[in-house]
Amino acid sequence: MPVTAPGSGTTQNQAVPGPEDIWNALRSAGATATEAIGIMANMIAESSLNVESQNADPAPGDPAARAYGLVSWNTATYPNASGLVTGNPWADLQNQVNFLASEGAFRLASGSTPQEAAGNFAANYERCQGCNPGSTYQNGWSTRVGNAATVSQWVQSGSWPAGTQQAADAAAVESATTGSGSTCAWQVSLGFLHGCVLSKTQVRAFIGGGLLIGGVLITQVGMAAVAIAATIRVGETLLGAVPGVGRGVGLVRKVAGGSAATAAAAAPARTGNPRPPAREGREPGPARRRSGRTPPPPSEVRPNVEPSAREGTSQPRRGGRTQQGSQPVTA
Repeated sequence: MPVTAPGSGTTQNQAVPGPEDIWNALRSAGATATEAIGIMANMIAESSLNVESQNADPAPGDPAARAYGLVSWNTATYPNASGLVTGNPWADLQNQVNFLASEGAFRLASGSTPQEAAGNFAANYERCQGCNPGSTYQNGWSTRVGNAATVSQWVQSGSWPAGTQQAADAAAVESATTGSGSTCAWQVSLGFLHGCVLSKTQVRAFIGGGLLIGGVLITQVGMAAVAIAATIRVGETLLGAVPGVGRGVGLVRKVAGGSAATAAAAAPARTGNPRPPAREGREPGPARRRSGRTPPPPSEVRPNVEPSAREGTSQPRRGGRTQQGSQPVTA
């Protein structure tokens, strides 16, 4: 008996269930829109939405194991998995969806966004190689999270792929071009619609381009500054060689580049030559002459006057002297 839902467009004459039929079956079984998108995102990676999918899938301890159905139930874990693929695709779709519901798989696809639901279903139910969160393994976690954006677009637009292979191809292209999942930097979520606006690869490209442009601008500014400095230096040199101009250039440089050191050096000249402080232990005295000798005070200067003759002595001759106590010589 075919699985149908209102508005699905499914008829008994259709050979196999398509993506829209799988969507309707999941919703009819009780999955929310977010859960259904997350589960279908994993089905794309597991079976390309082929209800009758079966293939060799060796497992540890069971090299002959095989996988069956939409989510690739492995006989190493589900010994009766082969009973889910009987050659009757419509009945098999119903049985497989019911089996998922009986195992509580819908709640394992819970999440606030379809992409989060896809990642949770991969990590908690599929548990495949590369299904751990953040893995970029082929057909692993990041691929399934990216597929959620594709399914969201089908649901929102109402434009479903005609067949399962077309659906798988569309999901592969969409995941590669939008950079969804673990490679998405800016996501937009409107109800069950979830998509990637800006991928991490694009962000890295923008950042790299910005750094490159910034580096080029800084380099150009630096080169311009060096060129300006060199031009000024050459100009000063040329002007300095012109008679009567060199002195003016030097004066301009002094005025423009005056420093506090120049002002400090000129300060003593403006304030005069102050007397040095007195040495320790000495009283300040009168200023000395350059010879280092201090002239006697005026009171100590003796007048150039000959003393008066004393009683009983004779006046000395000029240029001679009189011996005291001697008698004058008489003729």
